[in-house]
Amino acid sequence: MPGVNAHLGQAEHNLKLYDQLDKKSFSDWAATALFYSALHYVDAFIFKTLNANPSGHANRDQYLNRIAELKKIRPAYRTLKDSCHNARYVPPTRFTAEELTEMRHNDLESIVTQLKVAFDAP
Repeated sequence: MPGVNAHLGQAEHNLKLYDQLDKKSFSDWAATALFYSALHYVDAFIFKTLNANPSGHANRDQYLNRIAELKKIRPAYRTLKDSCHNARYVPPTRFTAEELTEMRHNDLESIVTQLKVAFDAP
């Protein structure tokens, strides 16, 4: 069962992919990398606070709807999740550089900032 450090490591790994992608040619994969980075930050939080790993997207969404700290990040998470879904299943969904920057700096950073308190706690 992956723990906090494994989830945080995967979140950073996904963010490195985002940083290296040609966003003009692969904006769909850039949005996907941002979402999966967010997903692993959420999973790290869930593991840190509840010693649990979500069994899938539906189970993770239940945590997002139940836990006060996760409710705060739900809109940002939903934006990333919907963008990823559209990129993968609604071709030819592509994103502008501005949209990707907004997803990165508004949505993902909002999630990281909100959940950071739990990661810094002993």
